[in-house]
Amino acid sequence: MLKRREDYTPPAFLVTAVDLNIDIHDLGSIVTTKLAVTPNPAAGGAGILHLDGRGLELQSISVDGNPWPILTIAMMNQDCRLPA
Repeated sequence: MLKRREDYTPPAFLVTAVDLNIDIHDLGSIVTTKLAVTPNPAAGGAGILHLDGRGLELQSISVDGNPWPILTIAMMNQDCRLPA
C-alpha cells in the first residue's frame, strides 16, 4: 500500500502503554497483547480503532476488562475495526 505525506491524517487513537506476552510452543505460538489507548485530540473527533491482524487468528477481545463477542467486531480482510 502506497502512502503519501499529503494523505497523512493524525491517528484517531494514541497508544499509551503496551503489555506483550509471547507463549511459544512446538506447534504454534499464542501472543497476548494488552493496549492502553486514548482518543487523539489532534484527530478531531470519534474514530475507529483499527487493528491489523493479517496472518493471525483472533481469539478474543476485551474492552475495559469486558469481553466483546467476536461477531460484533467488523472483520474485513483480516482487519479488526472497533467503533469508538
